[in-house]
Order: sequence, then C-alpha cells, then structure tokens
Amino acid sequence: MSDLEMRMSELERRFENVIRHGTITEADYEAAKVKVSFGEELTSGWLNWFTARAAGAEVTWSAPEVGERVTVFSPNGDIHQGRVMPAVYSDKSQAPAIDPDVSTTAHNDGGHFTYDRKKHTYVLQPHTDGSVRLLVGKTEIILDKEDINLIADASVSVAAPEVTVTAKTVNVSADTVTVDAPAINLGGAGGEKVARVGDAVNPKTMKIIEGSNVTKSK
Repeated sequence: MSDLEMRMSELERRFENVIRHGTITEADYEAAKVKVSFGEELTSGWLNWFTARAAGAEVTWSAPEVGERVTVFSPNGDIHQGRVMPAVYSDKSQAPAIDPDVSTTAHNDGGHFTYDRKKHTYVLQPHTDGSVRLLVGKTEIILDKEDINLIADASVSVAAPEVTVTAKTVNVSADTVTVDAPAINLGGAGGEKVARVGDAVNPKTMKIIEGSNVTKSK
C-alpha cells in the first residue's frame, strides 16, 4: 500500500469515527465517565458525557446507565477525545409518552414528573411507597400515601376564603398555627359549633351553649 493509500485509509477511518452510535457498557459515576461499545470491533476508553450545565451558577446531574443507547462525537475522528450524548430510544427503552404536549421524566420504580401544557397541569408522583418532601431551612412538608406532615420552626399561617383538608392524618408541628378564614369545617360541612376556652356548656347535656361561629366539627 502506497503512502497516499495509507493516508486515505486513515482519513476514511477518522471520518467514520466523527459520529458513532453505540451502547454504554461500563460507567464510573465518581469520575462521571462511561465506556461505549460500537459492536464487536470497537469499544471506547473512558469518555465524558454531555450534561445541561457543568459550571457557573448551575450544575446538573442526570447520569446515563449501562445498556443505554448513545451517540459519540469525536473531534477529528479520534474516539479517545469523544464526548457522549445521551440518549436514543430503543425497543428495550421506549418513549414514556407519545403526546407532543407532554413533557415527562419516568423512573423505573413507577415514579414520574409530568407537565401537560394543553391541560396546564403538573404531576409529581413518586413510587407508591415513596414520599414528596419540600424543604426550606427548618420548614418541611412531607407527603406520603397516608399522611401529610408540616413542620415549621416558628409558625404556620393559612389565609383563604375556605379551607378544606381531607386525609387520614394531618400532622402540624409549630409554635403557632394561625388560620384566617370565614369558616373552618372539621370533618366536613354541616357540623356542630366547636367550644372555645371560656364558652358555656350545659352540665346536664354537656352541650355547648355558645360555641364558635366560624369553627364547626362533625
């Protein structure tokens, strides 16, 4: 083979390697690198993958996994300098939605986060045995399949024309709980007036003579 033929062969090889599709075979999450197989003939070394942001005010993390179909972009056709772009749907990993108005992230335990721009609706749904936590400083709201827990370092305030809570258990832990509403129905509408400290009670019937005008309970 002449020198020209060798150079042409090398150029063809590099051109073929500029963009290649493959499958992740190994992952090193501490180093944020993966190895990609392009078939029986070639497997890359450790390569970085692309992410949305990796410096400055924001850093994102969404790690690709072994078995995931990806595309590798290699400057000058040198796979050792390649960067991995996740990901490509496949028969084993199909799209979690088919509606162009829906944006979703689906997890293999059944949890998902979805926004439907036509219905203007967000859905955040963890695994059925999981929970949703909202944490700001020492204030925390925890929702699971049975309970709602609200933990506040100082006070909890609720201001609304009507407050309705339907749950097996609602736990509120705070120094002060303030509810500012025209009416508060505990257990649903149509209940009896709730006694306040100092209200008169009939000692024979134990009925409240004068209770709260805005707080009632079934």
